[in-house]
Amino acid sequence: MERRLSQYRRILKREPTLFKASLDVDALFEGKGYNDSFRMVGVYLIAPIMYSFVNWVVDNAIKNRCERLYFLARDGYLMYCVAIQICEERNIDIELKYLYCSRYALRSAWYHIDIEESLRYICLGGTHVTFETVMNRAGIKTDKIMDMARLLGYALEERRLSYPELALLREKLANCPEFINIVSDNARHKYPQAIAYLEQEGLYDLKKKALVDSGWTGSMQKVIGDLTRADNLTGFYFGLYEYPLEVERNTYNTYYFAPKGNIFRKAYFANSLFECILSSKQGMCVGYTDYNAVSYPILEQENNPNYDRIVDIYEIIMTFAKRVENNKISYPKSAKIFSKMFRLFMGYPTGKEAEFFGGYIFCDDLIGERDQTVAAPLTLNDIKDNRLLKRAINLKKLYKIKESAWLQGSVVRKIENPRRELFHVTLYRIVLFMRKAVKNK
Repeated sequence: MERRLSQYRRILKREPTLFKASLDVDALFEGKGYNDSFRMVGVYLIAPIMYSFVNWVVDNAIKNRCERLYFLARDGYLMYCVAIQICEERNIDIELKYLYCSRYALRSAWYHIDIEESLRYICLGGTHVTFETVMNRAGIKTDKIMDMARLLGYALEERRLSYPELALLREKLANCPEFINIVSDNARHKYPQAIAYLEQEGLYDLKKKALVDSGWTGSMQKVIGDLTRADNLTGFYFGLYEYPLEVERNTYNTYYFAPKGNIFRKAYFANSLFECILSSKQGMCVGYTDYNAVSYPILEQENNPNYDRIVDIYEIIMTFAKRVENNKISYPKSAKIFSKMFRLFMGYPTGKEAEFFGGYIFCDDLIGERDQTVAAPLTLNDIKDNRLLKRAINLKKLYKIKESAWLQGSVVRKIENPRRELFHVTLYRIVLFMRKAVKNK
């Protein structure tokens, strides 16, 4: 604990003003019952980088003369809270809105607009995607899933579909009129409700606007743009692994990493863990309804399964932001300093960090909160199966490999001396992102 704390402090000292704020906030929260690793990471990494990222967003919004910023649920909630603090303190005249949405809530209303692109999302790979998962994403009701399985020649079983199998299923679905008709009919039913909510929130007016989100694929910007037919929509993202197809790439702005380059930043970053830590307190938005001519989001469940931890990180981040704003502290223009800290925290976590943060409940699917931890419990053989060479050999039988959303965390939770396996994880991720960078040229 002390060694890791000194490492974080030594790195953050290179930004003296942020470092002083972190020391002050650390002293305020010491002895308040927070998990030591949680407080340490929250105070010295999460709070400073959230404050710096949102500052970057606000500065670029001013440069681009944006009149309104939409922070997308659920990753955008804490960003939205920090932005309010910054804009109020500095009297910045930008309208800030929190947009209730999710990949499922908007895409399911958009499927009939572009069925080919929709199938790409419906058949997206993940840590545990089954035939039933794909049907749920498509909005196929439970009583119809069995019929669709018989029609397509699939068995309803809890077996993960490999990426090649998902590609084959996607091809079958594209040539299945019954499936296309059901999906299109469901989308046409949801479309007016989604449009009513977006219109109510001002997405159709002529003000210059931008979206703010964690990022990863940037698909929400494309979907919202297609639904609203907006030609003045831009996006500010923490990071992007890839761009959506057929978009103006200069409207996708990134802070920490972009699709091209930043290989090592991506290799030592766990986006799923990032989402868990910085989500909102509420459950996921799965659609929209109206009451007395007012549109409301439909939440899958009232609270996020990580509710208590999100409340705690909110307190740390907002205390940090208020202290920094009151002292008129500048933020680092480069994210380089944070890459060293993410390398430690996400790439080489301590046992205590892996145990606490690996216990976040995580869902990597378009819908639903799967009861799984972000650092899934793996056996030693599971971990070795994730090595680069083993993955290459087993490419056509990939479903046999048990994955984890934060593989480094799983390794540290299982192995007493994990550096060798962490090397293999890093090697695999470097090759993975090098390949993706070539595709994104």
